[in-house]
Amino acid sequence: MAMHRLNLLCLTMCLLTHAVQAQHLGHSEYQNDTYQYIEQNGLVVLEAEHFATQHQTTQRKWFRFSQASPPHPFADSDTLHYANASGGQYIELLPDTRINHFDPLVRGENFSNIPGKVAVLSYPVWFETPGKYYVWARAFSTGSEDNGVHVGLNGEWPASGQRLQWCRGKHQWTWSSAQRTKDNHCGAPNTITLDIDRPGLHTINLSMREDGVELDAIALTKDANYHPDEQVLVPTLAPSVSLPHKTELLGIRNYTRIFYAQSDFAVTADTQTKRLSYRTNISRRDAGIRHITLVTVGNIQSTTEYRIFHNDSLIAITKQISATQIGDENYHVIAPRNLKKGDTLTVKTFSQPASPNLSSVNGSSTPSWRALVLTREKQ
Repeated sequence: MAMHRLNLLCLTMCLLTHAVQAQHLGHSEYQNDTYQYIEQNGLVVLEAEHFATQHQTTQRKWFRFSQASPPHPFADSDTLHYANASGGQYIELLPDTRINHFDPLVRGENFSNIPGKVAVLSYPVWFETPGKYYVWARAFSTGSEDNGVHVGLNGEWPASGQRLQWCRGKHQWTWSSAQRTKDNHCGAPNTITLDIDRPGLHTINLSMREDGVELDAIALTKDANYHPDEQVLVPTLAPSVSLPHKTELLGIRNYTRIFYAQSDFAVTADTQTKRLSYRTNISRRDAGIRHITLVTVGNIQSTTEYRIFHNDSLIAITKQISATQIGDENYHVIAPRNLKKGDTLTVKTFSQPASPNLSSVNGSSTPSWRALVLTREKQ
């Protein structure tokens, strides 16, 4: 159960006193190769090569193989078998030093009747439906000593998952759910099972019984009459979800507080000068020496002047010149200030030619600046 609990992980912006336009970052470098497997209507299908972790590898280790794999340096009695493997990939347990009964059996090295001791793989799976699952695995066996593995759950190895065996279907990818017993070395179908006690995240484990085993896929089903019929099954992966990308303040990489023009300021207007005044208060959490960045939004029709005040002291004057594209963000860095609780920060704007000082961005009227950003470090 301890293992079960373990289961419950540049845009560089030159910010000058003059406006600098933001640029987008590519996001491909943040993607990973984690496969999120789930149970769907009482069925789980795993690609064997998509294991999340591998442990206990001092004697034997699982290796991924495909058409692109170079020759390996380990003892092995056969060639690669990627041709009919699901997705053209599979895993093999190497070195393979016991090919038949004439080769020496070394317990804990090329054979382990005790599960969880050698070459342990982990496959996290999210289950919605608890209950008994019948376990099938698709293997390629070419001899009498490369056809057995152990199956576990959450780091434990129930008797019902031990000694999964292949006897029939040599020299081809073959599904089996048979458990080897003392009286029946080939076992009876549908005798390897795991009990999922509750919905949630569980880890399916595999470990060595015999070296040289080649695995392509694993399936778990609640249907006692299920049989894969030698077919390649579609993995039960969670649907791909696109998370929302950042669309504003693209040049802001660190901050302690963002004061948004639309929501965090009290606004007053001078009807004669067309100047708008935005005022906000500093809280205890905002206090300290802070760098200040004014983020403005481009407007094609006009140039806007901004005056920033700390309390009643003018601390910066900057301009947003006419933009080539509405909505372009520009960043104006202001010298750091020692802010105290109860202080005020004020932004006063003046447009040329005179206008209500609003820009149409994405079809809606918004202030011609976006935010004041506080940070302990310079952007």
